Amino acid sequence: MSGRNVTFLEDFVGAISTIISISAGIINLVSYDADSDASEWQTVYLTELLWSGIIEAGAITAVLFTDSDVLRAIGGFSMLGVNATNMYLINKANKASAEDRYVLTFAMHAIALGQAFGVFLGTFIVAGDGTFRPWFNPLNPGGFEY
Repeated sequence: MSGRNVTFLEDFVGAISTIISISAGIINLVSYDADSDASEWQTVYLTELLWSGIIEAGAITAVLFTDSDVLRAIGGFSMLGVNATNMYLINKANKASAEDRYVLTFAMHAIALGQAFGVFLGTFIVAGDGTFRPWFNPLNPGGFEY
């Protein structure tokens, strides 16, 4: 299923967004205080750790074993989704109960969203040789054929 011959290093670079998201989840988990924090902060760390920590980490592991471009494509969407969702949830949680970790974890997800957008572009828009992918097809290893 893979025609791109993506290296392990390229897959690891694609996983940076997930690593940042999991790190933000750990910060929010460790910092959560049920007595003073609003329950929205619990929603934040649960979303970060379940979505990024289990679903995305499992998908990255599957990509490393299968070299599947389909899984890479799904991961490209998922990384955008988890970071945008968590930026929204962190902002909502901070409105309910302002916390010191707001700026740090929001910034981490903003950085991860930017990195995930780069992965998304490399998966759907630009082929490895620098040309555009026909019909934004992640399974097409090359650019337009004339």
